[in-house]
Amino acid sequence: MDRDGVINHKVKNKRYVEKWSDFKFIDENVDALETLSKKGFKFIVITNQACISLNIISKKTLSYIHNKMKLELMKKRIEILDVFYSPDHFNDTFSKTRKPAPGLFFMASYLYKINLGDCIFIGDDPRDCLAAANAGSNSIFLGKKKLLTTLNKDQYPLKVCKNIKNSIQFIIQFYK
Repeated sequence: MDRDGVINHKVKNKRYVEKWSDFKFIDENVDALETLSKKGFKFIVITNQACISLNIISKKTLSYIHNKMKLELMKKRIEILDVFYSPDHFNDTFSKTRKPAPGLFFMASYLYKINLGDCIFIGDDPRDCLAAANAGSNSIFLGKKKLLTTLNKDQYPLKVCKNIKNSIQFIIQFYK
């Protein structure tokens, strides 16, 4: 799943989460992850973090934020296996890791022996759906359908909804 807009609220008046106090969980999504965790689901986060290439925060600070996020979620028995991030600038057209490029998906697949065709990536940006499609994976889009007009049928998400809570039954059914 993506991070900003899926696990945590996007920061108002700033472009990036710069410190832990900026990080605010999206409660209904965390509740849904908790429900899915009780069913045996574990999660991997794949996120673009151009704040690194823009020198807004350091890799050390980003690592601290991710570790705190994982610890807080673990308190609810939500296991984040790993966080993969692309530090690349949004203008880097040659990036192999910045979504919609599939590089981080392939890395996660290799390290965790995951068949990407059996996965659902949850994101809040059309680029998340495109990245999942580029990796041969499936997606769920959290947002308004009208934002997906640039996607073709092969890139389109399996489900469009407001939050993860609205897709719990769909996710469970997908894996049956």
